Amino acid sequence: MSPKRTHLDTKRISKEFGQVDEWKDFINRVGRSLAAERRKAGLSQQQVAERIGVEPETVSRIETGGIAPTLIRIRQYRDWE
Repeated sequence: MSPKRTHLDTKRISKEFGQVDEWKDFINRVGRSLAAERRKAGLSQQQVAERIGVEPETVSRIETGGIAPTLIRIRQYRDWE
């Protein structure tokens, strides 16, 4: 079962995290890091998507900071081998 998609709730994030821009920067850094690890492993977004059970678009959106990955997704990236 795949996790439910979540969109950034900027009002809640502003209260809980401080600044929305800081949060977006953090999510972008996480995505870039995951993309770098994927490339280092020699995998395409399609291959990662198949291995973790999501659409390639989801992998792309995570890697570009379009969506915030859940901790489960981050762990799946780590454990794709």
